[in-house]
Amino acid sequence: TFCCIATLGALGELGALDRPDQTARWLVERQQPCGGFNGRPDKAADLCYTWWCAASLDMLGRMHWLDARCALRFVERCAHAD
Repeated sequence: TFCCIATLGALGELGALDRPDQTARWLVERQQPCGGFNGRPDKAADLCYTWWCAASLDMLGRMHWLDARCALRFVERCAHAD
């Protein structure tokens, strides 16, 4: 998802995305109660997917759709994990 959105953005063609709201909804659904994102249903959240999903939402102008405070706590927990 990220690679597609980033490529369209780099080409100045984000408007070619047929259903940006549906794509953003799918991305937001990846956010788990722990604050992080998973790559697909029934998988644990991890820091990589949190980056890919949040960056994609940012490019789509939908960062305000995610729980940013919760995501930040998840990233901080990952950064301080032993």
